[in-house]
Amino acid sequence: MSTLKTDYITDAAGTGAPDFPNGLSGSGASLTALPAGQLTGSLPAISGAALTNLPAPTSAQVGSAIAGVTAGDVGSFLFGTYAETGEIVYGASVAGSSLKAGCLNTGGANTESGTRSGTWRFLGYQSGVQRYTIFMRIS
Repeated sequence: MSTLKTDYITDAAGTGAPDFPNGLSGSGASLTALPAGQLTGSLPAISGAALTNLPAPTSAQVGSAIAGVTAGDVGSFLFGTYAETGEIVYGASVAGSSLKAGCLNTGGANTESGTRSGTWRFLGYQSGVQRYTIFMRIS
């Protein structure tokens, strides 16, 4: 096998686009700093498992992300009641169709007539019906 070392390769016309009619081969394992715009074709999936020293998000970034969540979206919270009877445990997943948003006031409690979609995590304790707590949408 022969080795060729060079700093620059061009075609005969000097356009900088050489032609390799017999193709090129090799693993390419030592290639670095390839411009993304020059990559074409299918690439294998890349795992981020080996990434280290990634900076944690700042408080401002976390706050901005939370503030951008729309009511009812994944990651949003609901103060309401689980419309089914019986006891559910802290951390249980429940269907949004079983939830009603509500409020507490000096005269008792009120709930809306609408329901939610998706799956919500139960973040409290409820035994019976019409007990109010916090739910977080997880899907």
